Amino acid sequence: MVDAGVNAHVAVHHGRRAMGLLHAAFGIGATAGPLLVTGLLSAVLWLDVGGTGVVGLPLVGLSLAPVFPTLVSLTPERLGAARAAHAIGYQLAAAGAGAAALPGAVALGIGAGGLGALGPSLMALALTLAALQAAAHLAARPAVPNRAT
Repeated sequence: MVDAGVNAHVAVHHGRRAMGLLHAAFGIGATAGPLLVTGLLSAVLWLDVGGTGVVGLPLVGLSLAPVFPTLVSLTPERLGAARAAHAIGYQLAAAGAGAAALPGAVALGIGAGGLGALGPSLMALALTLAALQAAAHLAARPAVPNRAT
């Protein structure tokens, strides 16, 4: 709850740059943990697929890292300050649920189909995200009034 409140306050009152600094400054522990896990996973992938994981997996992680803070920081502009606090709370709740469920689901797929299931799993998640983005974009467009002539 504190995280949602801090995110909402910074997004509404201080803008995108402060939101980026807030998410970049969580500390060495928040940075070292994912780096260590990424390094270990890269080593495992390197042994299994000839080295592509050493470069590919960290690049995927680095390329996806700014998406969530950017979306949270744009929420007040998209919905207005009055609705932003609630929307940011829902965003953080959905992120927590996704962070809990999706890695487990991908791990089950890898367990059943081997490491080769990782690529299709990530592609399915990316396509799902693209479809949700398209649906949100269509839902946000203003209705065109009927013009009777």
